Amino acid sequence: MNLWLGNSPRPLIVAHRGSSANAPENTLDAFRQALTDRADAIELDVQLSRDDRVVVFHDVRLSRTTDGRGRLRDRTFRELRLLNAGSWFLPAWRAQKIPSLEEVFELVNGKAGLNIEIKVDRRQKFSDTLVDKCCEMIRKFRAERYVLLTSFSVEVLRRIAEHRRGLVTGLLHYPLSHKSRSPVILAHEAGAKYLIVSGAALSGRLVRRACEEGLHLGEYTLNSSSRIRRACRYNLDMIITDDPARARTSLYPRK
Repeated sequence: MNLWLGNSPRPLIVAHRGSSANAPENTLDAFRQALTDRADAIELDVQLSRDDRVVVFHDVRLSRTTDGRGRLRDRTFRELRLLNAGSWFLPAWRAQKIPSLEEVFELVNGKAGLNIEIKVDRRQKFSDTLVDKCCEMIRKFRAERYVLLTSFSVEVLRRIAEHRRGLVTGLLHYPLSHKSRSPVILAHEAGAKYLIVSGAALSGRLVRRACEEGLHLGEYTLNSSSRIRRACRYNLDMIITDDPARARTSLYPRK
């Protein structure tokens, strides 16, 4: 049974870049913490290094979360591995490195779901190669039943559908993007099973339209009890949070 489409209790608790409230985002320690925190799934971001290795990293530039400078895409995987990706959070994490997607599959190994966000640099066309490599890796690790592939790019989701039918995909939506198009229509046209929106875009009307189209609905990034309670009132299928342990306590206070 597929984690994302099955009958497990809702909403699924998805750890945003791992348990990023308690460990440096998008590192193996953040993902280990997410498993300890009993997250249902782990969200992470993927990009390509200069030598086309799939690496787990959010920003276009390196400076916010490493001791490197410049663009990630301009460094080889070997060069990226020399960087310190943890001490910006706390000095104790100075040994953390930028992980490869292979390392994440080996670590998680079906113990939780994976929500892989495919990052797109709109100034350059690397998305096809990145999509293809991610799909190949999902096949290699036989991970179809627990992976959700997401992107803000409709074109990326269409590429996934062409490359590998049967993979579960989700359209990420920000209120200022695609202002003239309904996100529900965009997700439907892209063949997505999920529509994942920011709190500013969430409304009763959107929930009704998503339900009419048979879409699963998620929200990012929920870190307060009030927002989690609102998500429950809307009967969302997933919530993305920096602190999955706290989210679980808010959802299930007696467990």
